[in-house]
This record gives sequence, C-alpha cells and structure tokens, in this order.
Amino acid sequence: MNLYFKQREEGARRHAARAPHPHDRKQDAKPARPSAEPSRTRTGDETYYQGNVPHRTLQIGQYLYYRGKISFGALINALIWQRKQRPSIGDIALRWGMLDADRIDKVSSTCDGPRLFGEKAVLLGLLTIFQVNTILLYQRSQQDRLGSYFVLNDILSTEELERAARELKEHNAGVLAGAMHTGRKQRTYA
Repeated sequence: MNLYFKQREEGARRHAARAPHPHDRKQDAKPARPSAEPSRTRTGDETYYQGNVPHRTLQIGQYLYYRGKISFGALINALIWQRKQRPSIGDIALRWGMLDADRIDKVSSTCDGPRLFGEKAVLLGLLTIFQVNTILLYQRSQQDRLGSYFVLNDILSTEELERAARELKEHNAGVLAGAMHTGRKQRTYA
C-alpha cells in the first residue's frame, strides 16, 4: 500500500495522540529520579510535556507539545478543530463524481480491520491511489493550518508561532541530515 497515502491519512491523529515513545526518553538530571523518563506536569486540567524533544521529524503541533509550549489537551483540541474544517473523503469523492452514495456506504460498511476510508476504497477497487491522494491534497487545502488554532485561542502569539516554525524547520533538517549521514532510515510522519 502507498506509504504516503497511509501516513497522510493517519498522520497527526495517530502520532500526536500517542504517549511518548521509549526512544524519546532521557535521563533526568534530578537525583530523586535517577532513571526518569520525560514527565508530564499538570497545570489545572492541562498536561505539559517535560523532557527532550524527540530526535525524529515532527509536525508543528508535535513540536510545540514536546517543547512544552502547548498542553496535550490544546494539541488534541487543535487537531479536532482542524479536522472539523475539512470535508470527508467520501463527501469529496461524491461531489467530484468518483463515488456514488451506494459505493460510499459499501466502503464505510466494510469491516476489513481498522483501515481508513481511502485505503478501503483502494482495496475494494473503487478508487485509485492517485485519486485518494488527490482528494487528500484537496481536503488539506480546505483547512486552516494547525498553528492558527493556538494564535486564535491566545495560547501563542504570532511571533512565538513563527519562531517555533523556524526552530522546527531546523530540527527536522538536523534529524534528516543525521539520518542521511548515518545511513539510517528516518521515520517521517506526513
């Protein structure tokens, strides 16, 4: 299956909502926690990450969370806000005449494991990978950028967001350069 297609559709939902990966852990300098892993501190109802930024490519929401700039709850709320802005793959395919209502129902009712709509449509032969990727690109264009949520809700200023975006670009470039230098495959999350 097309890796881009799968990662793009799952992307932030799967990776932003997961607990810190064991490779993301660091030794804490505090003697009271000699083998401490990154921790999350709670301020009111919000959970903030404390620890090193994971050495892998990240998206802006993940980077802001791992830098301790936003809470885990704010990240989830931003992802929900962004998702609500975009039409579903089935709606776009229907509007563009790629699928009719019966075929959308067929895809939706297929119980072929925890697969996503686009992936199921390809497996059923109802859409091509190219069609799904085209729909995903269009779908993405119909939503505001994730960082806008944090500015609109006074969580970050525009300047803080722009600074973090520059730092993220440097972080990801460094991760990719290191991976190329060592010959390792780098996990990327579209």
